[in-house]
Amino acid sequence: MKRFLIRRIIQSLLLLFAVMVISFILMHTAPGGPLRLLAEDPRMSPITISNIEERLGLHEPLPVQFVKWIWGVVRLDFGNSFIWGEPVIVLVWDAAINSLWLTLGGTILGLLGIPIGVYAARHRGKLSDNLIRVLTVVLNAIPHWWLGLLVIIMVSNFAADGGVKLLPLGGMYTFGQDSLLDRLWHMILPSFLVALSYIIAFSRFVRSQTLEVINQDYVRTARAKGMAEKVVNRAHVMRNSLIPLITIFGGLLPSLFGGIVLVESILSWPGMGTLFIRAAFERDYPILMGIILFLSILIILGNLLADLAYGVVDPRVRYN
Repeated sequence: MKRFLIRRIIQSLLLLFAVMVISFILMHTAPGGPLRLLAEDPRMSPITISNIEERLGLHEPLPVQFVKWIWGVVRLDFGNSFIWGEPVIVLVWDAAINSLWLTLGGTILGLLGIPIGVYAARHRGKLSDNLIRVLTVVLNAIPHWWLGLLVIIMVSNFAADGGVKLLPLGGMYTFGQDSLLDRLWHMILPSFLVALSYIIAFSRFVRSQTLEVINQDYVRTARAKGMAEKVVNRAHVMRNSLIPLITIFGGLLPSLFGGIVLVESILSWPGMGTLFIRAAFERDYPILMGIILFLSILIILGNLLADLAYGVVDPRVRYN
């Protein structure tokens, strides 16, 4: 286990470094730049633009800029934002906390996919199973940003026709009412949209795993010995069919962030997705690199913990 852990940590560090190098190069070689709007302003002289470029450190060669950025990361100094002038770590941390609300809400709602998958497996071939399978395929094919816009239109039209405003259509809280209940009320719609990926993935995966486990010899043996059906389902079927979900959690992290970016943009949620899009439009390199570094560490750490947990809960897996 120790050798496996050391090897995975080294691989993770190398992967993280490669991601940072590629991201840094692509970001700085992309068309445009943080000074493109200033260059189009006739009131800005070339000398002024050159001074700003020197102050931001953009005049130095790309390898020098990268080495300085890496050295700053080692010292936990991620620089300041080009747009807001505030420390990157403060802006990214505040946005990460806001996105964490959606992540937790989406994950909790996403767990509904587990009982849905179990129910579909136990009623295999029946009408309910077919409806669940068709519904998951349809929802998986619909872009979530389009579904979010559709929900917003439906809710807003219902409220405009004299109905009760069912859910808030944007924002993180009501102005002047930043309470826990108000924030939870604003979380319902975005959390549901974020949870769709989890619900679809969990329901389809759990159904497939449950059907596979039901046909195993040890399940038939338990039933042949007269063990109660509830005990068989709880001790053998459910326990073994849910173990692979550990790896699914780690694999869904990238898609979860992609969904959060779209949901936050549509519903004006002040999280990492909104910050990332704003920084991308403005070419705010420090913010972009800070977000990419944070998410890369989160995804790599999530996959590493998932692999370790899988080896702990499943005695058939041993890391030698």
